[in-house]
Amino acid sequence: MTIKSIIKNKVLLNTNNILSKDIPFIGGKARQLHFLHEAGFEVPQWAVLPTYILKQVIEDENNFIKSVINKNLVEQFDSNKKFAVRSSALQEDGIQNSFAGQFETELNISFDQLWEAITKVWNSTESDHVKKYCSENSIHEKPQMAIIIQEMLEPEVAGVGFGINPVDGDRNAKVISAVYGLGEGLVSGELNADTYIVKETIESTIAKKEFARRRTADNGTTLTEVSKPLQNIPCLKEHQIMTISNVLNQLKETLGKAQDIEFAFENGKLFLLQTRPITGLNNLADKNGEFILWDNSNIVESYPGVTTPLTFSFIKKTYEAAYIQIVRLFGVSEQVIENNQMVYANLLGLLKGRVYYNLVNWYRLLAQLPGFSLNAKFMENMM
Repeated sequence: MTIKSIIKNKVLLNTNNILSKDIPFIGGKARQLHFLHEAGFEVPQWAVLPTYILKQVIEDENNFIKSVINKNLVEQFDSNKKFAVRSSALQEDGIQNSFAGQFETELNISFDQLWEAITKVWNSTESDHVKKYCSENSIHEKPQMAIIIQEMLEPEVAGVGFGINPVDGDRNAKVISAVYGLGEGLVSGELNADTYIVKETIESTIAKKEFARRRTADNGTTLTEVSKPLQNIPCLKEHQIMTISNVLNQLKETLGKAQDIEFAFENGKLFLLQTRPITGLNNLADKNGEFILWDNSNIVESYPGVTTPLTFSFIKKTYEAAYIQIVRLFGVSEQVIENNQMVYANLLGLLKGRVYYNLVNWYRLLAQLPGFSLNAKFMENMM
């Protein structure tokens, strides 16, 4: 971006001036905030500094770009408010990797301390734990950072909600956890939280909530004592729980995947602070579905080392074609073969470069042949 274009354009983007050309540079969290606003959900006022602007701010020795951004900040925000400064890395809040809790978040920041907070969040890409996270998740590029500036709320209750049960994989359940005050105490694990599992009914586990994290008069947050009458009662009312549950339904229907949200109630009004897809669903068995059982007995003799995706695609098709021919020879009808196309196509799987049998589908295949119990026994003995 040239100086001329910086003067001409607003470099601090908000939901009113984000264009399709900006979307690749504002990061996952900002994209989701933009979506939430466009879909009609209540979101605290926010703006984002895209990656290409931040890079030039860091390299700008004369602070020209910084002065343009300061002008945008004054135009958009009330300087008497307090702000949250959050990361919105390009790789963050994705389907495969969430980067949850990896980057810095600065809360309750005054207007004149925004740049200090922005710098801290920007520098958090260099932290040891971010580097370790990237290494463990085979992410080879340094995260590219966009940064969100968002007005802080003063919530009575805040928390997180999941569109499925992330513990046992129940796709028909929603899990909501909440605390009094700011949600930071829950996300950090600092405070005990109420937990609500929503299915046909609401199953509540009520914690003793002695403390809440709240904003202080200066820049920061502190733990305050919760009044005795409120400590052992639900912090969310039933209609609030159902409102959150309905929001999770709407988000899943619109986005196509179960979501993990952060929410807050201020003056009884629900605000969404962020939403992201629940990661790791492929590794989380559906409590109400079925398990996939992987085994590499026998086939490891044919493919003992690391197998490339190209080789695997050939193996997979070969097994599919071969076993369709075999079941035909055994007299299995064309209608049965057609009804079981997904079985033949998924006899094998590739996990971390190794070839495995999908044993559930092998049993389904054997069940099509005469003398199933005998066939199954022979296969088990062989393996």
